[in-house]
Amino acid sequence: MDVFRALMHPRSEAALSKVVFSALWAVSRRFGHRLGSIVGPAGMVVTVLVWVLLQAVGWALVYLPHVPDGFDYSSGIDPGRHPVAAEALYVSLVTLATLGFGDVVATEPLIRFLAPVEALTGFALLTASLTWFMQIYPPLSRRSALALRLHGLAEADFAAAVRDLPRTPSRG
Repeated sequence: MDVFRALMHPRSEAALSKVVFSALWAVSRRFGHRLGSIVGPAGMVVTVLVWVLLQAVGWALVYLPHVPDGFDYSSGIDPGRHPVAAEALYVSLVTLATLGFGDVVATEPLIRFLAPVEALTGFALLTASLTWFMQIYPPLSRRSALALRLHGLAEADFAAAVRDLPRTPSRG
């Protein structure tokens, strides 16, 4: 829901995203705003990582009751060597990233149905994240171009040059 509200709502009213950005701005204030220029891009990256983490944990909770019995493991892999929660998170992350290593395959019908659904949500999350970045890129590039232009004018001491120009009488 947060992804949808961040991308589709006219005012980008995504609660989770607001929390992430607010926390990063609070950290930036502690450093006297020296980190201010990276808060926006860092906030976007952290927000996407939180979205991924929440999805991965959510799907891992779906898989948890079915690990290890609902899966078939490749030879040489002993599911008993790893904690069940870690195994569920591994399966979830590999599926969410649409990698599908093949070392763990779902055998229960419900999990066989849900794994591709998770892969589709992972693909949708990737697409949504790229869309969000592409929405933000044009204003950021305009801001960077303006900052470079202002820096160049400051280096050339343009304000003093304008101040020293002779004034012409108004024709009023």
